[in-house]
Amino acid sequence: MHIQRLEHVDPLTLYAVVREEGRDPFMLESRTKEGSRARYTYISSDPAYTVEIGDDGTYVDGSYLSSERNPFRALKSLHEGHVDGEGFVGGFVGYAAYDSVHADIGGHIAEPSCFGFYPRVFAYDHAHDTLTYRCLHGHERHDVDGIVAEAPAFTTAENQATEQAAQIQNLILQGFDAIVLNAASPTAFDAL
Repeated sequence: MHIQRLEHVDPLTLYAVVREEGRDPFMLESRTKEGSRARYTYISSDPAYTVEIGDDGTYVDGSYLSSERNPFRALKSLHEGHVDGEGFVGGFVGYAAYDSVHADIGGHIAEPSCFGFYPRVFAYDHAHDTLTYRCLHGHERHDVDGIVAEAPAFTTAENQATEQAAQIQNLILQGFDAIVLNAASPTAFDAL
């Protein structure tokens, strides 16, 4: 596994860059950033391959692989290896369809389960306020710093409302479609 520490940028801004440049992007974000379990945000795109598991079996990139209808057994058969590391370091991201229960109890699977194998991921550790690029061996990208450079970092001064307002105005003038504000105070927007 390869890990590279990167300059910290906003996760939503980085996701916007990854989404524009890549195929099948995802962002898994912890709802709360407190504690040891809900501390990471993961961003990636361009899966090495896609897997669809349904009533007709398992398909990889659209080609038939096996008659396995259970998504968990199908994924396990595709990736038997163990990877050391903390947090998600690359692997399957997707969803097991509600219908997948029929693989074990019998019945028709109307909605297939779909996954992508993502060997590369940007990982935010909100507990330590760090951004890293993680990838499985053999899947390194050489343009990682360029991707992060396209996601400009914006910071605001502590408790300087006029400076913060000017920075927001600059973002508007630059043509951003959305601006996310995370107020440190629960009453910060009361005057608006």
